[in-house]
Amino acid sequence: MTELDQQQDVKEAVRAAVKSGTDVHQQVKDITLKALTARQLDMENIKSVTETVINGINEGMTSYGEHGREVFNQAATALG
Repeated sequence: MTELDQQQDVKEAVRAAVKSGTDVHQQVKDITLKALTARQLDMENIKSVTETVINGINEGMTSYGEHGREVFNQAATALG
């Protein structure tokens, strides 16, 4: 599996987690940690995973209205 495929898988997993609206913080946290530990832990990898997770969050947020702020906060705090 190429790095691009891995990034796409991470983005899709995050997107699905956000769209589910269920335990978003924990799901995004687990996906992020798995992605970070799958490769060498260096600044380039951290930046790449963070950008990919943020893209997944953005794509997952498209279906939310008023409730979106709460879901976004759950997802975003998983990166912290």
